[in-house]
Amino acid sequence: MELTPKKFASLLKKQPPQVVLFYGPEYSLMKRALNRLIDAWNARDGVRDFSGRELSFERFSEEVVSNLLFCPKKVVVVREAFAFFKGLKSHEKRGLKRLLKGLDGNTCVVFVESSEIDSKYRKNQMVSLVDDVGVVVLCRRGDEREIRAWLKRKLVKYGLYDESFVDFLVDISGGSFDVLEKELEKLLVSFDREAVSGSKAYSPFELVDLALFGSSEAFDALDYLFSTGFSPIFLLVLFQNTVRKIIAVKKGMEVSPYEKRRLAGCADLFSEGELLLILSKLFDAEFKLKTTGVPPRFVWEDFLFFLIFELKPAERRKAGQVF
Repeated sequence: MELTPKKFASLLKKQPPQVVLFYGPEYSLMKRALNRLIDAWNARDGVRDFSGRELSFERFSEEVVSNLLFCPKKVVVVREAFAFFKGLKSHEKRGLKRLLKGLDGNTCVVFVESSEIDSKYRKNQMVSLVDDVGVVVLCRRGDEREIRAWLKRKLVKYGLYDESFVDFLVDISGGSFDVLEKELEKLLVSFDREAVSGSKAYSPFELVDLALFGSSEAFDALDYLFSTGFSPIFLLVLFQNTVRKIIAVKKGMEVSPYEKRRLAGCADLFSEGELLLILSKLFDAEFKLKTTGVPPRFVWEDFLFFLIFELKPAERRKAGQVF
């Protein structure tokens, strides 16, 4: 039977299957489901992991029927499973089915195929074979409701949850949990889970918005993010990308509908020359952060002081003429 990762997790609580095929484009979902399966089998020390492109049927058979010396239970994982199956001869494919049907009670076999879903997958002989003797788990991209629920659980833990932040991540993900995990990993690097008690929580996106709209509250947001161990380099990348997107909106270039709505106000607030000047100051901050011993907090405070207090109308008009 073909299951979603969520239904597969429910199945594990009842009876862990002995033969499983994970396939689809979402490797992060496969990884989590595989780890849950290994834990359900209590076989963390009995995992045998192989590349399907290099695995012969003879070697596979030996691994399946052999016993491990120090672990009674065993999980044999074959990655690039379709390549493995494609390389089998006709009699070996028949032998594979017999082997999977005759597994002893201490052995689990897992096939993993991580690639874009194609309609031909449903007709693939290996999918049919595993469907006959075990469980097939389709790891597809999520819909917006699933992604929002997943993001809320993640971001609430770090005190970073806000709707605009979620809108941004949903927009850039394209429904991919893999993309979301990579973006969150960049976001949360060096970020302390313990929020500062008694203070207002700020997201990095709030800091960017406060600074661009000239609010001195941006300094409070900066203090909060630094006190929680937030990465100054990620903040730099976020600020640079935001300014570049504002320039794109200003020039009428193609951007996502969400970005256009979110940044329209800033595009009206600044001239193109001002935006280029801000971007230049951000490059200066990047140089200081990466090549000098100046504390990152001081670098950011200098930049915010320039953006909020020094970029006066006269200087802005001049900047517009220069660029």
